[in-house]
Amino acid sequence: MASLVNRGVEVSVVTSSRQARTRRWSNIRWIRLGRWDDPIPIALARGIKQSAQSVLRAPKSSFSLLRAAQSRHGWWRGLSVALRTQLPLLCLEGDVIHFEWNLTAVQYLSLFPLWRRPIVISCRGSQINVPITMTNSQEIELGIRTSFQMATAVHCVSEAIAKEAEKYGLNREKTWVIPPAVDTSFFRPPESRAREYTTLQLVTTGSLVWQKGYEYCLMAIKRLTDLGIRSELHIIGDGPERQRVLFTIADLGLEDYVHLHGHLQPNDLRALLWDCDAFILASVTEGISNAALEAMACGLPVVVTDTGGMRDLVRDGIDGYLVPPRDPEALARSVERLKHPQVRLLLGKAARTRIEQSFSLNAQTDRFVELYDSVLAGWEPAG
Repeated sequence: MASLVNRGVEVSVVTSSRQARTRRWSNIRWIRLGRWDDPIPIALARGIKQSAQSVLRAPKSSFSLLRAAQSRHGWWRGLSVALRTQLPLLCLEGDVIHFEWNLTAVQYLSLFPLWRRPIVISCRGSQINVPITMTNSQEIELGIRTSFQMATAVHCVSEAIAKEAEKYGLNREKTWVIPPAVDTSFFRPPESRAREYTTLQLVTTGSLVWQKGYEYCLMAIKRLTDLGIRSELHIIGDGPERQRVLFTIADLGLEDYVHLHGHLQPNDLRALLWDCDAFILASVTEGISNAALEAMACGLPVVVTDTGGMRDLVRDGIDGYLVPPRDPEALARSVERLKHPQVRLLLGKAARTRIEQSFSLNAQTDRFVELYDSVLAGWEPAG
């Protein structure tokens, strides 16, 4: 976002995060929506205040939204939905509306025809390649298909994700493939990584969720210890699967080899990346991993599963290794190859070069500005 602002783009961010007001980015407008766990009086007061402008400026559309919400959710919940998330955004200002997550867009389909401006939707990973596993999968699939039909353009982080989206009816002519990017001035190699090899220090980063395949990662560490290869794994992140990860660590007897660090601030994250020898990722589904981008930018070789768009990022045998998902043996074999310092050095240098050449913020920002200019140039409001 900051890179867009630096190009002269005025950015407003709609979020329900309580941390919105603590953001330090200047020249970005933050619009805080109510959360379902907010106290009801506070949520309603905020919703009424935020909705008042919409009701005054567009009363007919406002009452249509309210009736639609109550028809779907019931009188009281419908009123709450309308006040918390719908009405405050009816008169949203801006030339282009961009949903950073496609399932978020599905929640606002009723607003699409009322906004009368270009709408861009991003497809990043698990929100497009695993919805079929959700309990309300038919409703979600219908919502995704409808959002793709109504969107002006759809941004996908990789060709693999674009192909997944096409299964939900995405028109290829609407598709813009723009890979994620990393701040290479912050995520950079340390001045010196030279230290005598004793124990191979491995790091993985991501939410503790089933999609990240932590059990396979831990089984690979178990395999390495059984082979007598001294290694330790540092896990950065937190999430709903924490207890399951802790149980697996204990069950495999890895308490002395695996360290959970929880969520880290950027400086602490970078410091830990600098102190490690390689990055591993055992995801069973993925878009393009931002964590892998950050590790490669820091000059770490990576071992990642060949899923989603990871092949668009990692060149097997050049800047890292690709292994099949759900294959801890293959993961362990590739990590074993990294016990040689010279191999790590060569792959790590190639990884840094890969990020600088193809995944920089400047290149990504150029493409997004091009995308926004394109949808505005061809926009003709219906009716």
